[in-house]
Amino acid sequence: MSRSAPDQEASPASYADFEDTPKAGVLQTVVQFFAIPMLIVSLAVGAFLGYQLLFGGGPQSLQDFAELMNSDSINRRWQAAMEVSTRIRRARDEGDERTLAEARDERFVRSLLKVLADGRRRAPSPDAQRAAAQILLVLSWINSPHALEPIRDAARDKDRWIRAHAVSALGELQDSESRDFLIASAAHEDPGTRQAALRALAKLEYRRGHPLVLTSRTRDLAREALGDTDENVRFQAAVILAWAGDRAALQVAKRFLSREHLRSYEVDEELAGTDPYTVRGNALVWAIRAVVRLEASGDPEVIQALERLTDDEYEGLSFVRQEARAALRKLKGS
Repeated sequence: MSRSAPDQEASPASYADFEDTPKAGVLQTVVQFFAIPMLIVSLAVGAFLGYQLLFGGGPQSLQDFAELMNSDSINRRWQAAMEVSTRIRRARDEGDERTLAEARDERFVRSLLKVLADGRRRAPSPDAQRAAAQILLVLSWINSPHALEPIRDAARDKDRWIRAHAVSALGELQDSESRDFLIASAAHEDPGTRQAALRALAKLEYRRGHPLVLTSRTRDLAREALGDTDENVRFQAAVILAWAGDRAALQVAKRFLSREHLRSYEVDEELAGTDPYTVRGNALVWAIRAVVRLEASGDPEVIQALERLTDDEYEGLSFVRQEARAALRKLKGS
């Protein structure tokens, strides 16, 4: 781990809103450290720029990309799916109603569902998994009535990657009818599915612009997950509880303030879509924001860990240092 990653100028967005996500990927167990959709929105590398350079004008509209996804090689299909998710996410952020209306067109939605079905057939091919995961995120944003049943079905897929992304999508859609299924999924044998289910349950209970208030059942599941056999599930539970103001999360969050702790994790760069340094850096951001949320100003371990991060040059991730400095200002009241 001697090489360094480029500086990341944009600071990751806050988990408090359950909306935007850091520009990072996932670890070996599919969704390690934080919410599953991170992988899908993490690939902010202009992948489709290569398309336009290599193939000229290329596709323009969302439907053009949908047709490409359903007619071309699996690799280009994944890249087209990524471009679609990037465009729709930007449209949501910027309030671009024209693009959002195009995205909700029934023909376009059915094209996406066809890509999802094809990805499920081809799994566990990494490119098929990526395309399916991208589409699941887009479908959760579009919130089309045609998409809910296919997403519910994908949440029972045998492929853990697709299943976990579909479970997370049910939370994005705030599908209250899936609550019992999500509760059961929180005990699934696959840690990625357990992690996704916890976040989905929290998402069901989140209302934008308001503090996160967990039901007693979700709070109990999250507290139980603090003792999960998988540390990534434990961390997901800690982040959720931190945003609900539950100090039971503090010990797990503190552990993830340590770069030494995070270095023990192997990152599959091919599946993550980014380098291990950025993955681990974003995990630090989640941990920093969790301890701030819990107002851990009187904890000397927290203060010392944050002070170390403000001076840490390892991996060249400036957004981690910036986040640590901001956290110290808040906790010290300066």
